[in-house]
Order: sequence, then C-alpha cells, then structure tokens
Amino acid sequence: MKKIVPIITSFENERVIYAFVENSLVRYIGIVKSSKRTFKQRLGEYRSPYTNGKGSTNKEIGIRIIELLEKGIDVQIIALKPNYDSEISSYNGLEVDLVTGLESSLIDKFNLTNTEKGWNKSS
Repeated sequence: MKKIVPIITSFENERVIYAFVENSLVRYIGIVKSSKRTFKQRLGEYRSPYTNGKGSTNKEIGIRIIELLEKGIDVQIIALKPNYDSEISSYNGLEVDLVTGLESSLIDKFNLTNTEKGWNKSS
C-alpha cells in the first residue's frame, strides 16, 4: 500500500494554514480546522488515501501527491501560523479566526479552484 510520509520540521503541534507546493506552484491550501487538532494529525489524514474511511478531499489530495511522487516530483509542505496580536485578531470585541479567515483569501489569491492550477474545490 502506498503511503505519504510527511517530514514536519515546524508547527507539528500547532493549528496552521498549510500549502502543498509542486515546482514552486501552490497547488492546495488547507487548514487545521479545530484548536483540538494539530498540524501533524491533519497531515496524517493524507497518508493513506487508498484506505476506506477518509474524507473525499483527503483521498483526492493524497492520491495527487502520490502520483507526483511516483513521477519523481517533490511536493513541499509550507505552513503558516498567524500571529494572534490582540489588535488584529478581534473586531468590535469579537474574536476573529485568522486561520480560517486567511484560507479563503489565499485560495482566491492563487486561483486554486481553477482545476488547471489548483486542487481546492470551489466553495
């Protein structure tokens, strides 16, 4: 069975925004949705896309990554942990989730719902 083995050097136990990058092209933007989950746990969901019980996005992205790796193409994983400065992480007393908020903006910026460029699905 084919598996993906991510090498995580930073943010292993954090909630982050992450990107899968092929040949300097951002292909997918994702997030660790819950503060109860970690980056390491989230990436673990892509490890074995050919097994049952995984979400369809996890399977699709995992299979794309395996296909690239089989062709000898490296896939980088880049992560960003937003700085939760109290002035920019709240609005009129409401907490703003920067991880979730930045995800949509980054997907739009890199045009990742365009199937020729990216792997994100349109929302």
